[in-house]
Amino acid sequence: MDWEAIEPVLTDLITSLAADPLRPTTGFTAVWKDRSGRAISNNQRFSLSLKVVRVAEIGRDDKRVEYVPEDSEDPADSDYLGEQRVTYCGLRRVTLQIETTPTEHTPDVSIMAPLERVRIGLTRKSSKEALDAVGVGVSRVFDAISATRTINGRWHAKARMDVELIVEFADTDPTPQGWIETVLITSHVKGSDGTELPVPPNYVDDTVTIAE
Repeated sequence: MDWEAIEPVLTDLITSLAADPLRPTTGFTAVWKDRSGRAISNNQRFSLSLKVVRVAEIGRDDKRVEYVPEDSEDPADSDYLGEQRVTYCGLRRVTLQIETTPTEHTPDVSIMAPLERVRIGLTRKSSKEALDAVGVGVSRVFDAISATRTINGRWHAKARMDVELIVEFADTDPTPQGWIETVLITSHVKGSDGTELPVPPNYVDDTVTIAE
């Protein structure tokens, strides 16, 4: 899961989908709630924040043993073919929470409007292509709900909506699991009656030694 590549794509996409097309978008951008700062847009009249609230495994990860060749200028390593490394690959269910807060008190249904624009926008082909480019797909968009509360006798309007994403995940163990020094090539030939024929024609080209 290359989050460094995924995060800016999500930020730009959610920002563009949530924005009211009838109002200026200058200075309007979504912010991540685990960072400092809060982007309230006077042009759009609401702020937009993002937060990952859950990451869950889907099924079981695949374990892949890959051969990683290495070049060496040392003549003593002429038979050294490379290292074996283990990579775990799978899918993750990532729940992204989108929250909107108006610059002034408005009815809850009004502050849910940007979330509904996001819901519809995620079904567009261009949105799917942008997410697919970083290994992300949309599995489900949940209901927009009111998160309005009272603080010190004053109403603070908020609305939230969760989006369930499917994200590709891979992690490679940096510690080599072993390496191949030589390779064994052999054959077994059977006659028409199914019995194995003696050597020849069976042959062994080389021996194999795997060091760990």
